[in-house]
Amino acid sequence: MPCVRIDTVRHHTTGADVAGTTLRQQRVVAFVGIGNPQAFANTLAALGTEVVALLVFPDHHPYTPADWQAIVSTINTQHATALITTEKDAVRLPCAWQAPVPLYTLRIGVTFPTDAPRLANQLALHMHHVDVR
Repeated sequence: MPCVRIDTVRHHTTGADVAGTTLRQQRVVAFVGIGNPQAFANTLAALGTEVVALLVFPDHHPYTPADWQAIVSTINTQHATALITTEKDAVRLPCAWQAPVPLYTLRIGVTFPTDAPRLANQLALHMHHVDVR
């Protein structure tokens, strides 16, 4: 069974990697446009954050000014101290959009147990047959 792990937490404005403990006990508004938003929320809870709002958008959502206004409004009404999203979502935000609190991005990785040779073989076969044109 694969395990989800946190690769990095990055301060979006500065680009600096920060310790996951930076988010511990912070009131966080999270927003995501991914297939499994609850897994993202569970990961944030494992970091010790208090997720005061999780705004879920469709997978691969192109964020609009109205979306950003809703996010900022939620930050203000929830008295959040941080905003967090995935790297995948952050790249779809225009650079000009500023948050009233620090914005962090989370890079998630997946690890597979070393005692899973069958899975490793299946992945290797699949990757061998992928057409990269």
